[in-house]
Amino acid sequence: MEFHYLSGKSKARYNEFAEFLGPAISKGRILPSADNDINYTISLQHQRIIKKGLDVEYILEPSKNASQEILDVFNRSDAHYDNKVSCREYYLNHSVTKDGQTIYKDRHCYNLYETCSDLRVGENPQDLDHSCPNCGAVSRLSELQHGCPHCGTSYMMDDLYPKVTGYYLLDWPDSESMMKNWKRSVVIGMIAMTILMFVCVPIIRAIKNIPLDIGTLILIPVEGAFMGAVIGGLYFPLFWGIGHLIRAIGLSATTSTFDSRRKFERKMKHISPEFSCDFFMGKAVSLIRAAVFSEDEKDLLFYTGPELDPYIKDIIDLNYGGAFSLEKFAEKEGFVDVTLRFFMHVLYLSDGKVSLKKQLFRAGFRRRTDIPINYGFSMTRIECPSCGASFNAILNKHCPHCGREYEMITDDWVMTQLTC
Repeated sequence: MEFHYLSGKSKARYNEFAEFLGPAISKGRILPSADNDINYTISLQHQRIIKKGLDVEYILEPSKNASQEILDVFNRSDAHYDNKVSCREYYLNHSVTKDGQTIYKDRHCYNLYETCSDLRVGENPQDLDHSCPNCGAVSRLSELQHGCPHCGTSYMMDDLYPKVTGYYLLDWPDSESMMKNWKRSVVIGMIAMTILMFVCVPIIRAIKNIPLDIGTLILIPVEGAFMGAVIGGLYFPLFWGIGHLIRAIGLSATTSTFDSRRKFERKMKHISPEFSCDFFMGKAVSLIRAAVFSEDEKDLLFYTGPELDPYIKDIIDLNYGGAFSLEKFAEKEGFVDVTLRFFMHVLYLSDGKVSLKKQLFRAGFRRRTDIPINYGFSMTRIECPSCGASFNAILNKHCPHCGREYEMITDDWVMTQLTC
């Protein structure tokens, strides 16, 4: 299989997002390489952290033992946008402090997946809508380049596109620890076999009445080290692989990821041939994060379900664990309803203590079947179906021009339930 890697500005943009993601969550800074939707959901998480009276260090550290290259996973296009999904291995370092005292620390390995959207080559962008990165007002791209009519800020096209439009962290085997344990296994094997041969060879030669010469004594550590390196080098990968196979079987038993992915993608492609499961998973995780970190989920444009359980508001961080299952899929009267279970790594703050839990979240989603998937869709640049005017639906659910309330399902997925 041939692998493709990012280079040039694409690589720099990916690295910039990874570098600034932590400060955005912990310090409330803006992610310059991300679109307004991501900055909005991350701001919700930061507000949760502040409300809990916490100081959180959130650092993504590139893995030293993994490839330094960023893998170009796949590319998708729609009417206006080219979308590139890329990933690389990172370590996420958490540190949570309250009232000057560190109450939690951890370090876990993930693959960081980013979706970057750019205008298609040859696309005339002048009449497309875009949300001003400064004030959030929606204008034509041609207007923004000459100055936002609301705040006066001017932008070059490179300031507006491309942007990271989705991301999630996928649980991944710890390659650094694996490499350290493998080296330790090799060294232990070399020492053990050398000692064993120093003990056994003289005894065997004595039993067979073969004199022990200097040449044999010189060869014992060489042969022992070689045999130990081979045995130790094979021993660790074997048991490490068995351990991860057992873990994968356990996850599969509760989430059935592989079979679910195949079924879900097949059913959705029948409705929308352009459907991508990878792209949907990034969107679904982003919607779950926004609902979890919202002050009141009823204020969210995309959430139409019942009130969330109160303990969900104790969550201060959550990451997708890399496994899901398809629980329900129904197509009826122009809509598709999907219920999925997601395996998540969740940080809770309860009674002044932080705890890491691995649990399943059940989320329901709905969308119309008569509209194609728009990879460049953003809640910050909605076109009113009534009067055709554009506005930022995060700031205002009602069209400021005609007053009609906007329904998210007009253009994209909505979330109909969320439990854990």
